[in-house]
Parts: sequence; C-alpha cells; structure tokens
Amino acid sequence: MRLTALAVAVTLPLSACVESGTGRADFVPFATVMAETEGLPFECSAYDAATDSCEAIGTNRVSGDIVDGSAQLLLSAAPPVTLSVTARARITPDGRVCIGPETYRFDIDGAPDRQSAEFFAGTMEAELAAQGPVCGAYFRTDQPGVYITESRDASGALVPQGRDVSTFVTERKRLRVPSL
Repeated sequence: MRLTALAVAVTLPLSACVESGTGRADFVPFATVMAETEGLPFECSAYDAATDSCEAIGTNRVSGDIVDGSAQLLLSAAPPVTLSVTARARITPDGRVCIGPETYRFDIDGAPDRQSAEFFAGTMEAELAAQGPVCGAYFRTDQPGVYITESRDASGALVPQGRDVSTFVTERKRLRVPSL
C-alpha cells in the first residue's frame, strides 16, 4: 500500500464507504489478516528481498472495530527525510478497513526547516481531503503473510497508487524511497 493513498494499514471511515463486499473470491477480511499474521507485527509495503527493505512500514493496533495505525515513509535518502503518519480507521462489517482524511496526523523528521515540513504536511492533508474517505481491502496470494492490497474511494474507484503488496514481517525493515 502506498502511503500517498495510505489505504489499509493506516487508511480508512466509515459511513461514506461503500458497504458492499469486494466481490472477489480471494478477499480476506481484516480480522483474518490479523489472525494469520499474528507474530508478524510490521506491515511492509513493496518489500524487496534483495535489499531487505520496504517503501513504507507500519503497525496496526486493533480494538473491536477500531484500528490505530502508524506508518513511516522515506521521502528523501540524502538528506534523510522521513514522513510518519498515524491514523484511526474503522473495520467495516464486511472486513475492509476505512478511514476519513480528518484522522491522519503527519510528522516530518529531517526536513531542512520547519516551513518545509509544514508545507509538505499541508500538501498531504489537502491531497487526502480532496480524495475523501478511502477503504482498503486485502487479497490472498500464494505466500503466507503476503497480501495484495487495494484502496478505493467512496465511489469504489481505485485511488492513485492504490494497489500494492503488503508483506507482514517480524522486525522493522530499512526504508527506501518509494518508486513512483
């Protein structure tokens, strides 16, 4: 899952999302994903085995139908600039994870100055507000702990960069700058 779409691990809301199921046989409800990945606390987006790195890495804490997620994304390697995102999501009755743009919180570490950090955070907030609520869904692959993720807007359309591969891992991996 790409953090610009942020769907799934830290994405997601509630009433604005389409409540119907995904219609795909390989759909895996979020509670099942969490059960299948017990002992693998980190969700790694676009894992690369050759470099043992992720484009984003996050964790989820579930309480009932609420998911508190946090994720990190490397914006620049030199100098290193890291975006940290937290969000509160809701699990829908059919097992998707949904979030509204108002629940995101951003922190930027390593920005050249405070104005740059505030500008970037404001840009992300505006982009997510324009996108509106997003629901994420997980789909089974043939590898344990690895899922295809899709993030869709309230109309059901796939959001930009809304399809990804999430790999659940035992330890935090090194971040790399996402490919666009």
